[in-house]
Amino acid sequence: MNVTLIKKVDGRINRTTGLKVTTGLRVTAYCRVSTDDEDQKNSYESQKAYYKEKITSNPEWRYIEIYAEAQYLYLRTFLNL
Repeated sequence: MNVTLIKKVDGRINRTTGLKVTTGLRVTAYCRVSTDDEDQKNSYESQKAYYKEKITSNPEWRYIEIYAEAQYLYLRTFLNL
């Protein structure tokens, strides 16, 4: 039986070309609040801050933006969504 050993390539590989990807991975996050509780306003801001810090602290990632959804109309107005 013949076995072909394939060497591991460090980093990310483009699935179409098979070449190593040298640009940063484009990363975004999705934040959501679903109730009209006062705590949800803080939760939304906490989610945004957490994900932005998480993404921007990784040198292999490129921060794109945060996507957000507020289910309740008054929260949409308050949060400027």
